[in-house]
Amino acid sequence: MLPTNMTIEQGMPFRFRLHVSQKDEAGNKTPYPLTGCRVILQARANPVDRRALVDLGTYNYIEVDEEAGSFFVNVPPEVTARYDFDRAMYQCEIHPSEGDPVRVLRGILRLDREVVKRG
Repeated sequence: MLPTNMTIEQGMPFRFRLHVSQKDEAGNKTPYPLTGCRVILQARANPVDRRALVDLGTYNYIEVDEEAGSFFVNVPPEVTARYDFDRAMYQCEIHPSEGDPVRVLRGILRLDREVVKRG
């Protein structure tokens, strides 16, 4: 896993799809088995901060495609409009129904602040 920095545009949809793979015994890439897995992505001002600035998961804005070995993050603009930070550290993990969590993304998350205000 390499660090991946991302930017959320405040007041705009935040969407991306991540295909997760693993190597089989022959060394070939195969889709990661996501059946029954939870996916969690959280961002904090620093790693020890208790308050999550962004809290996404299969419980709200992350959808898992078990067969494809991928998940789709789809945060609507009305949610990103409420985000209030400049820079945060984030981490995304897969939590299988059995076994240890797997970290798939980690990096810096920046908020590109909105200038146009609606309503």
